[in-house]
Amino acid sequence: MTRERSAVSRQPPAIGTLEAHDLHVRAGKVPAVRGVDAVFRAGQFAAVIGPNGAGKSTLLRALLGLSVPEAGEVRLGGRPLSEWSRPERARTLAYLAQGEALPEGARVRDV
Repeated sequence: MTRERSAVSRQPPAIGTLEAHDLHVRAGKVPAVRGVDAVFRAGQFAAVIGPNGAGKSTLLRALLGLSVPEAGEVRLGGRPLSEWSRPERARTLAYLAQGEALPEGARVRDV
């Protein structure tokens, strides 16, 4: 096997979509996300917006598998996220947390 082929074979498979189906998540004892249905497709930009305390960060943590939903399901590439190992998720999903300092003039596409 050539070096090029070896590098290509280590790439994660094309995933396609990240989906939330009737997602319910608590922030401590408080229901923060209730009944969210969403589809995020590969190659598209998405924004989650809302007022402080609306559950945006809680939703993102659930979509990334960093918190466990109370009900509903998150699917990545048609497969339940709960079935993905931590290393698989780490190779496939990424996000830029709020509060990270970026150089002046940085563009979204550069991040």
